[in-house]
Amino acid sequence: MMSSRWNDLDNCDRCHHAPQGRVGGADIQCVLKRTKIHLLASLFMAILGWIGLVAAPTTPSQASGGTATKTVAQATKPTVAVGAKTSVDSATGSAASAASTQTHGSSPSASPTKNTTPGRTTKTTTVTSVTNLATVQSVSGLAMPSGNITGWKQVFADDFSGPYLSSKWFAYGGQPGGDPGGYWSPSHVNLVNGQLVLRGYRDSRFSNKFVTGGVSTAHGFVQTYGKYLVRFRMDAGAGIAHAIMLWPADNSWPPEIDFSEDNGAAPRAVVTSTLHYTSPTKFDYMVHRTTEVDFSQWHTLGVEWLPGQVTYTLDGVQWATVSDSHVPSIPMAIAMQTQAWSCGTNTWETCPDSTTPAEVDLDVDWVVAYSPAS
Repeated sequence: MMSSRWNDLDNCDRCHHAPQGRVGGADIQCVLKRTKIHLLASLFMAILGWIGLVAAPTTPSQASGGTATKTVAQATKPTVAVGAKTSVDSATGSAASAASTQTHGSSPSASPTKNTTPGRTTKTTTVTSVTNLATVQSVSGLAMPSGNITGWKQVFADDFSGPYLSSKWFAYGGQPGGDPGGYWSPSHVNLVNGQLVLRGYRDSRFSNKFVTGGVSTAHGFVQTYGKYLVRFRMDAGAGIAHAIMLWPADNSWPPEIDFSEDNGAAPRAVVTSTLHYTSPTKFDYMVHRTTEVDFSQWHTLGVEWLPGQVTYTLDGVQWATVSDSHVPSIPMAIAMQTQAWSCGTNTWETCPDSTTPAEVDLDVDWVVAYSPAS
């Protein structure tokens, strides 16, 4: 019976949509049928409501006891730039400059530039929330060390899992001393999927120079003597060099301890460690040690800095030691940077060429530091 009535109502719909001005017997029958159906339906719903079988309609907020919210996460850009919770946000914006043409240009402890211009979209996949960043265990396949180890007390650890660069770091900017082809900008320092990314690419905001990134702990963590470990990799790319170092907290240069650096050669097959100091005969005297390693793949480079001695480590193994009375004995900060060099700047550094990719990045999974236990 119910189905035949709905069929009759369908026929009424077809009658109702007849051209206007043509009202006949069929139309009157449709009106009567529709009225009868509506009365029966109203009576039926009233009976059900009286016995409590039909609930009053509710809005999403009434059903949940509060304001209705979307449950689908809004996808965010994968780039999380240096943000308001870092010292960068209170920077003066002044550019760095160096008193001399030292190996790595202007000081890693120079005044940072405020990051007001968003960086480009990164090459990584999108993330859905800050929670996803915080739950990443290790993008490099090796978890960050936690706690003290024999002979050393852990005093610093950062796995870059938050949405902002830790307040112990700041991103610096400006023109490297002695290198007109390079430039640092805090906008090239990003946190992406649980890693720190120092991004290098030609940036139209800086006259299309190959702009890169650099960070330092000079404003948040310094010490005299210690053990340092950095888990990182770097894209291949001619002319884009890197340096991971200990830099004087008071910005007096030299000394300097580079426990991982290269000259931008492609492929990434050699790491150099260098002790810089001033000797009686030379302002920047350098003691180099070199080892072969493919650091386009993830590796852990480190240094153990003690009075009169530095020992360089690779994936937990000591590979070189330098004993020298000129080893620094002043507070130093951690600094990490990439840098593009101008062709002909010096005889060691290479410069970008036709083989250099459009973007060359340094990816850092984690950084830890220790002080001597005794």
